[in-house]
Amino acid sequence: MKLPIIGKETEEHSKARLANSYANNLIPPEKKNYLTDLKKSTGPFLAITDHNDETKYLMDAASQIATLGLGFSPSVFFGAAHYLSSWTNDSNSKEFHSIRKALTETLKRKTNWPKLDLTICNSGAEANEIALGYCYKKRVNENANKVLAFEGSFHGRMMITLSSTWNKVKREPFEWPGHETIYCTFPELETDLIHQSAPKDWRSFWASSCALELEIPKEWDKDSQIEKEINSLLEVREKIKTKEIFAILIEPMQCEGGDRYSSGRFNEALILMAKSFGIPVIFDEVQTGFHLGKEFFWHKEFNLKDDQDKELYPDYVVCAKKAQVGLVLSHNEETKKEELQVSSVIRGYLHAVALDQSQELIHNLEKTARVLLNDLCKKFQGKITRPRVNGMAFAFELPSAEITTEFINRRFDHGLLYYPAGAKTLRFRLNTSFTKGDIEFLFERLDQMAGEILNNEAPKPIKEIETRDRNLASIYEWQELLLLTKLKVLAGEKLDNEKFQEKIYSLFEKSTGHKIIRIDKENFPKWKDKIHQMQLDIYEPTRQTEIEKFEYCATSEKGQAVGIVQGDKLLAMSFSSPLSLNPFERGVRNDPDFNNPNALYMVDSTVGKELQGKGVGRFVKYALSAFALNDGIELINGRNRDRMAASMLSINLSLGAHEIMYMREDYPDFEKYRNVLYYTSATKFKTDQLSLSDAINSPLSNLDLTAENLSEQLPYLVNKVCLSNFVSPRFLDHLDSIKKYLPESLQHLYTTSGQSECVDKLAKSIWYNQEEKTNHMITFKGHYFGSGSFLSRSLSHSEDKFFDVTHLDHPNASNEQNVLQDLERVLKEKKTMAIWLEPIGSQTMERIERETLTKIIGLASKYGTKVIFNESAASFYRYDKENFLCSNIEGITPDAAMCFLGGQSGLCYMKEENFLAKPLMLISTWDGDEFALSNFHQALEIVHSDFEKFTEIRLEFTNKLLEALSNFEITEMELENGCGHFKGNISLSLARYFKKVGDRYLVIPSFSAMREFLGKE
Repeated sequence: MKLPIIGKETEEHSKARLANSYANNLIPPEKKNYLTDLKKSTGPFLAITDHNDETKYLMDAASQIATLGLGFSPSVFFGAAHYLSSWTNDSNSKEFHSIRKALTETLKRKTNWPKLDLTICNSGAEANEIALGYCYKKRVNENANKVLAFEGSFHGRMMITLSSTWNKVKREPFEWPGHETIYCTFPELETDLIHQSAPKDWRSFWASSCALELEIPKEWDKDSQIEKEINSLLEVREKIKTKEIFAILIEPMQCEGGDRYSSGRFNEALILMAKSFGIPVIFDEVQTGFHLGKEFFWHKEFNLKDDQDKELYPDYVVCAKKAQVGLVLSHNEETKKEELQVSSVIRGYLHAVALDQSQELIHNLEKTARVLLNDLCKKFQGKITRPRVNGMAFAFELPSAEITTEFINRRFDHGLLYYPAGAKTLRFRLNTSFTKGDIEFLFERLDQMAGEILNNEAPKPIKEIETRDRNLASIYEWQELLLLTKLKVLAGEKLDNEKFQEKIYSLFEKSTGHKIIRIDKENFPKWKDKIHQMQLDIYEPTRQTEIEKFEYCATSEKGQAVGIVQGDKLLAMSFSSPLSLNPFERGVRNDPDFNNPNALYMVDSTVGKELQGKGVGRFVKYALSAFALNDGIELINGRNRDRMAASMLSINLSLGAHEIMYMREDYPDFEKYRNVLYYTSATKFKTDQLSLSDAINSPLSNLDLTAENLSEQLPYLVNKVCLSNFVSPRFLDHLDSIKKYLPESLQHLYTTSGQSECVDKLAKSIWYNQEEKTNHMITFKGHYFGSGSFLSRSLSHSEDKFFDVTHLDHPNASNEQNVLQDLERVLKEKKTMAIWLEPIGSQTMERIERETLTKIIGLASKYGTKVIFNESAASFYRYDKENFLCSNIEGITPDAAMCFLGGQSGLCYMKEENFLAKPLMLISTWDGDEFALSNFHQALEIVHSDFEKFTEIRLEFTNKLLEALSNFEITEMELENGCGHFKGNISLSLARYFKKVGDRYLVIPSFSAMREFLGKE
């Protein structure tokens, strides 16, 4: 297929729409001038909206800066849509806990750690700050308050991760005195050869480096590289000895710093030395983890060993990017408070499995890229130098920063997207959707560009790219058929079986050009011999399935069997029967659904030689799943052999399959891969316990799902992009719509990936705009601002806080005067940046009365201090029945505010005097998540579509809850505007609706949760 390339008119079209959003400083003017169409984005190609409703494309050779390991719209990611929890962001559901367990087990296998604890958060910077927080909490030296990082590093843009980022342009405007990171030299390799031989007794020497005296052995042969490493290690040792360091933070390969490689030898010595001093080491694999390199984790390529030749591990590993969320991997169970987006976690799990299955393909991508990169360097000898390649990453160096800028400025003219790293390096991130032809196109364009910039040669113009057809339209049609049918079943609609089956037959023929039939007891005798023959043709004897098992599938009441036929020829087939009919298949009797008559086991899926490699196997399985859904089947489970059944596993993942057992050495043969993933895949949406305490995380419920909304949201659930660079017209429209509900004076916005990122962005923006710099802050006990950064934790928790925060008592009727007196005393004694507060506490549901807020704002104004609201709990008319936000109320509008929107999305809004409009100053890679933002927007629109009904429902809900609670001894209660808290002993059945914090039940239901509680829909 041929894809038209972006041109100048494409840019002008997008620029005009973006100008509307930049007007009046609504958002900083920093997006690329190309608005996306994610539904049409495919493989390595990002679809861009053009004038006249046309679509143009660019090749994303950065894979959304390593976020996409499988490319755009990979079929595997559609699997996340098959979990109801993805749509409702219900992280308490049974299906989410099952997925989380599968993800943890997968990561445990890939690290080879004896024990693995997983913390999930919203971004890479947040994951680094959480890992650093764990280190700080367990610090050996009580007075230690410094991170040790390396020159060239990049660890994120939250306060401490930004302090630990070497680039002074990014770091210095926001660096707070007293919290600067300590830097050591990074012993960069000149090549990508990470395996360097170590001198004799290298490991034992560094394992004993805490000794009072340390002398480098004279017999060590010191070439220039080993000398760099020794000097760096000695530098680190001197910094550790100051007892200021509580953690060492390092990237196995510095990405943003210039694709700077380090040796396994150096990393091995670093960990051994740190362990000898009791200082934890964090490997920041935000960009390198999840198979950027040849191994799933970059550091596993180092083959790290300790002084006893046992496997050596870092203390923490941090991931994001291709993980789709932030992850902290720890050896010990950590006390954690998580904030996450369910759909992204599920997508991250699916990504992990699919990438692990693609290792051979990743190795082949490296081989292709290495040959072409070496050829490019030879052609432009002395001008394009230092080629580095590992897995899906490659980079090269140019003669100067100015020439590097030229390559960046001209990339879109050639239909390419890539980024600089460091001063003179261009870096590229491939993904598994790149074909050999796609990579050749990339290098042909780089060759043309190099000729133009380096040799002043005229480039050949390009108007289109030829690439393989990835069947995206057909995949969307099948997925929407399955998902919309699941939605109908969930809503209790009765399916028209005959019409639905006709849809399946028709869509299958449209997708493949072939006819599919159902094989049952009536026609099985006709196809029996052909089924047997296909087994003989395709499989060796040990892998052939007995014909009796096929007969069980066709003749049993619940069995499902389909085949592609052409006249009397059988071209492909797929068979399944109830689990209970397959007790001797390994793993089946351990399946928790073994006795469920509506749970099937996949007996066989085979594509004959005539159709192999044509993509029909996917649609055969989709058709079988659709027939099963139509027949009331609940689950389709099965076994896929590790690596050797990777393509079949990919199809199953695209239907929402996840691992429930991993069976080692399952196949008794001599093949390299003998393990098996035993999976389960639900054919129906599964509802879970109604929550009346989770509106902040889950603004929508299944009652809000419509066919129109599901179809509209599907591309944004499937694709995660860097909103810091690329947004869709819909994203801008939703921001414009949300803006209408904000105070007019606060309509200057940053989007974020969560609550903690809101805190750090607001603090940085206010700090930057301060005339007299101060970073002292005041808040109130019990008020919550997230736990994903040192700053948010310092505000949320008064114990062992990292930053200079004064925590006053929460003001209430009995202590208001004392609290206000304490507040004025602190303001008088200490210049203060801001007072942070929650009008309604999200963890307590206690409110600050309007008069008290007025007095706090008055005192802040008197002493030149900003006031910042966290309105996560106060939004949706929960603080005041006539105002969407507390800040809308006249007289109590703060200087700035934040609202967590649920999932991976937050919003900062502020007065223009506090807004930092300069481009790229406050970006983070993801800057939020369009799927989550849109869910919040939909919840907002539902409330306002019939506000009178919303008000009535809220009153009815409150009355019904009060009536239910009247049957129990309630010792304390505050309910207003459908939310609040209560204390007392209640029945277990009623308690299941609520989250309990301490001895207090929290009441904060979404609009749809209220309706469901009332039985209204």
